[in-house]
This record gives sequence, C-alpha cells and structure tokens, in this order.
Amino acid sequence: MQSLMCEALSYYESGQFKSSYQLYIQALFSAIEELGKLEFTGSCLNHAKQISQQHKKKTPPPLPTKPTSLSSFLPPPLPPRNYLNSKTVEGQKQKKGLTKASTSGSIRIKNVKPAIVPRRSSSPNIIASTFKSPPSTLSYNKDLFLMATSRIQTRVRAKCFTDLLSEDAPLIPQPPLDYITQILQQQEEFDTSFDKLRSLQVFNVLSILQFHPIITAYQLTLIDSAIFRNITPTALQNHTAKSPETSIVTSTDFFNYLTRLIEHSILIKLEATDRSQHLNYWIKVASRCHELKNYQTLKAVISALGTPPIQRLKQSWSFVPKKSMNLLEEMTELMSEASNYEKYRQTVLQNIKLLDPMVPFLGTFIHDMTYLGALHNRDNDPRMTELLMLFTDMQKGPDYPYELRANHAKEVASYNRPKFSIRAATSGRKNSHDEELTKMSIDLQQCLVTQYLLTRPWVNEKTVDELCALREPARPNGVPLTSSEANVWVLVIWKEKCGSQHCSKTAAAAPTSVD
Repeated sequence: MQSLMCEALSYYESGQFKSSYQLYIQALFSAIEELGKLEFTGSCLNHAKQISQQHKKKTPPPLPTKPTSLSSFLPPPLPPRNYLNSKTVEGQKQKKGLTKASTSGSIRIKNVKPAIVPRRSSSPNIIASTFKSPPSTLSYNKDLFLMATSRIQTRVRAKCFTDLLSEDAPLIPQPPLDYITQILQQQEEFDTSFDKLRSLQVFNVLSILQFHPIITAYQLTLIDSAIFRNITPTALQNHTAKSPETSIVTSTDFFNYLTRLIEHSILIKLEATDRSQHLNYWIKVASRCHELKNYQTLKAVISALGTPPIQRLKQSWSFVPKKSMNLLEEMTELMSEASNYEKYRQTVLQNIKLLDPMVPFLGTFIHDMTYLGALHNRDNDPRMTELLMLFTDMQKGPDYPYELRANHAKEVASYNRPKFSIRAATSGRKNSHDEELTKMSIDLQQCLVTQYLLTRPWVNEKTVDELCALREPARPNGVPLTSSEANVWVLVIWKEKCGSQHCSKTAAAAPTSVD
C-alpha cells in the first residue's frame, strides 16, 4: 500500500492526474481488504467490520468531469469589508464592555485613534471597496511636503564633515524632511505620509545632476523668496554691520552657503570632464533663475563660478560647451558690480513690472541704504522714501506657487539624466535609483532636491583652495600641468606629508590620477 501511495504521488507531481487517481483508489481498497482480514472484538469496533464488508467488491467511483473553465470552479468573492474609522472601533469596544469607567485611584489611559487600512485582495469587490475609502488612506499630505521646502522660520547650523559643529558654518533653513518628521510625530493618528517620508529618507542621491536644472532653480527661488518677504522695511533701514538684523543675516548666510556649496560640488570631482558637467549644470541653473526673475540666486551662482578656485580650472572650463559659455558671459555682465551694478539697475530695477513673482538682488538695497544712512538728513531725503517704497512694492507682488508650473513639469518628465561612472555609484544600483527617481512625482522630487541642497557639508575657504590646487596644479608661471606632470606633483606632496620613513608603505596608497 505504501508503494502504491508513493507511485501515485510521483504521477501527481508529473501531471498524470488520472493515473494518480487510480493508484490512490487501488491503495484505498487494498487498505480496506487488509482491514477485513482482522477480527474485531468489542462493540466499539463493529462498525469498522461492516464498512470493510460493504465496500469489499464495489467498483471505484468515476473520475469527475473536466471543467470547461477555471472561473466557474473558483470560490465566490469575499464580501467587501466596510471601512472602520475610529468612532466605529470605539463603539464596538463599548458594546463588548471593553471600555471601563475610571474609578477613584485608577489610572486613565488616553485612547489613541487607530487608522485602519483595508487589506488588499485580488477580488474585484475588495479592490472597489478599497478605492471608495477616504482619500487620506490612499495618498499623502502633498501640501505638507511642498510647504516644508520653503520654510525659513527655523534655522540650523550647516553640517560639517566632522560631528562637531563649526562656529564658522552659517545658519541655513531647516531641511524639509526634519520638519515633516516633527509634524507627523505630533499627530495622534497614524498618517500615510510616513510611507512617503521613509521612501525619501532611504533614497540615495548620487549627485545634483540627477535633478533637472529647473527643479534646483525653482527650489532655490522658493527659499530666497521666503527670505526676501520676511525682511521688513524697518529691518532694512536699521541694519548695520555693528547691529545686524536677523532677517538680513539669514539672506547673507544662505548666499554664502550656496556659493560654497557650488564650489565644493565642482571641486570634489576627480575628472575634469565631471567638473565640466557640474559647471555646465550650474550655468543652466543660473539661466533658469534669470528666467524666474530670481536675481538673488542668480548672483550667488555667478559669484561661485567667478571665484579664483573655480576660474583656475582651465582644463575643466575647456570642456564646457560654447553656448553655455556665451550664456554665462551675458549673465555675468548683467550682474556685474561695475559702476555700482549699473547694468542690473538699468535692465531690471528701472524697467520693473510687478505682475510676475520676483526676487531682487538684496545687495543693491543694502548698499544704497548704507550710503543714504551716512547722510545727516537721511529721513528727509526723497531717495530714502523712494527706495523703501520700491522695496515694499516688490514684496507686495505675487508670490511663487509651491508647485512647479505645467510647462516646467513636462521638461522634468522628459529629462535625460546623465550616466554616472562606476566610481560614483555601485554597479547595478544606479539604474534602479534613476528609475525610482523617474517614477517619483514632481512634488516629491522638489522635496528631495531641497533636502539634498540643505544637507551639504560646509567647507572652509582653505579646503576649497587645497582642492583647487590638487585638482589642476599649475607651474609657477600659471600654466596648468599636464596629466603626467600632475601625477608626479601629487606623489611628491604625498611623500612630504607621509614622511620619508613611510614612503615605501604608502606609495601604493597614493593617488594615481588627478584629472
């Protein structure tokens, strides 16, 4: 009988169900036949003997008919489960007597309202009932994620390479994910926005190049616009170097932070072609800021690209397209400091239209206010009144919406993200990150790029100069070294730092390429 069962099992696994069925029946009758040979004693086992005699010589039942379609034999779908809110759960507890009235001397625990999400099922009825549930269970708080990208009420010290905070690091707006976490933790109910928050927290941004330049420019515009609208005319009038106003210091701190961020993002790259990609990227960001009439960020990007450590990267600049170089030259001329920003004043301030959102360059207002403040009768000077009226009119203009415009959103959807080298990303992981970022909604990309920009490490000016000298070292006459000459120069510097006694051990660890 055991051999028949094993053979039937093998037929069943191979798909021969008819043969398997016949062998199972044969094994069953053999068991009944062996059972009939036994002599039963006692009344409790008499029914077993009757069963063996009744089924001794009967033919096995026929095979069931072959089904025409599998759907007719599927079990009926489960009834839809109604959405249970917190009031229904509380009412059921009261009916079952689970909620007890508090007595004297007892501790009363505050009930937490649970948010119950319907289970997923392949049944059409269950899916239909799921989509009929409240929208909060299927989506996230989109307004919270967008609003967090332009909050400047809370400022934190910029991160450094070390765990200890540097006093030289500027105070910048709080990163959006930190603010979203605080808001969600304060809620008593479970919010489905936690899922989106977790997905953003674990996402690994390889480079700023993963984001379209318009997203980066727009998020920087939202931050600078919020900073500009937070400055009162009184603060602009009373601001001095000895007694600075907090709202104006917020603007200067973020200006310096952004300038250093751009420098470091370019100089951290080893290859000259990688540095040229970042140079070209930030030129595009500056062009988008000009398009958005955000002259504060435009000036910050132009200033970063015009610093001596960046201008000394001759090899890197040689790979930048000529079209981008011409565009950079036009924007540099617009924001030039020559003749007290004459080009900017004639092009922007004298032909200003307050119908569109705008962020002016704050440096001209501070410069003019400092000059007028040095006069004896500044309160009666009409130029002071005119300057304050212009500043107030700009603040009363329309504000930038949180969401990206429709034409810009189409550009982001069709953005061809650059391919990253194996050095920047592990093999097989970069494609998955690019696909996840492509599928991510525009508002989440806005939140993610703001988080990336506000969490870059702050480096001092000395580190920037050292990186510049390491990337493209030059001869004493200012001519850049070739690739082979640069490698020899790096090796010499490496030996001087390590010491002659450790040169043999550290030679293998020395960098082999600079460019």
